[in-house]
Amino acid sequence: GALVRRRAAAPSPDCSRVARRRNLAAAFAVRDPAAWRGREVLVVDDVLTTGSTLKAALEPLEAAGARVRAAVLAWAS
Repeated sequence: GALVRRRAAAPSPDCSRVARRRNLAAAFAVRDPAAWRGREVLVVDDVLTTGSTLKAALEPLEAAGARVRAAVLAWAS
């Protein structure tokens, strides 16, 4: 419940890394940013491809002052 989607991102399975990052830029926001300052947060991604979705999720949490870590269940190469 920490993150909310600010806007829908287009499906991007066949997009380049640059296109994926652009597609997901500012797609997420933190609900109640003050509540996350100084907290430790673990973000879990099911499958890491380019890392764009994970990066887009981590950035607003970091900006809110959370100490973030990420875990990935599978890595597509």
